[in-house]
Amino acid sequence: MIHSVFPNLIHSIEIENFKKIQGELIDFVYNEESENPIGQLFSNRGGWQSNPFYDKNDNLLVSTLTKEIESYFSDSNIFKQNFKISYTGLWLNINKSGDYNVWHCHPNCDLSGVFWIEVPSEGDGGNINFVSPNQFVEHKSFKIYNSKVMEHLNYFEEYYFVPSPGKILIFPSHLSHEVLPNQTRNDRISASFNLNISMT
Repeated sequence: MIHSVFPNLIHSIEIENFKKIQGELIDFVYNEESENPIGQLFSNRGGWQSNPFYDKNDNLLVSTLTKEIESYFSDSNIFKQNFKISYTGLWLNINKSGDYNVWHCHPNCDLSGVFWIEVPSEGDGGNINFVSPNQFVEHKSFKIYNSKVMEHLNYFEEYYFVPSPGKILIFPSHLSHEVLPNQTRNDRISASFNLNISMT
């Protein structure tokens, strides 16, 4: 028997009826890009990334994200109730053809996430790829298990998620991750954020 211990938990949230607000969110992001076309350079290689202070604003993006995140953590019946979640940053991303994000993690916070607003409907818009925090110490162990065991336990050196519009992914901030190149001619638009957990 194999016991899987010390897993890393990644949360996936699907926004219902997302298409009703998708167009307005897309317009919002492009408007913000036009107001600040230079943007920021962090993990992005190419593309556009905004400043990380959108959590201080009052707009459809913030209200949508906040509602979905708060609802998930309060109504999913998998969490205790003696904690609060708060933003420590929220920013916008536009990855055009060939743009990508290099390996990085998010220090000084507890959880991080991405909210996909627009994803190319055809072709490869760029998956988000995570690397195991045990990649170095278990390098040889990853090589000895067959695919059935590895798939059953999600015991991989790397693991990716395919983006889709209206999906929110929340993960431990220490997990190193990259965004693979957008191999289409259409833009991929997302919002990323950091969260802190405080105990009450």
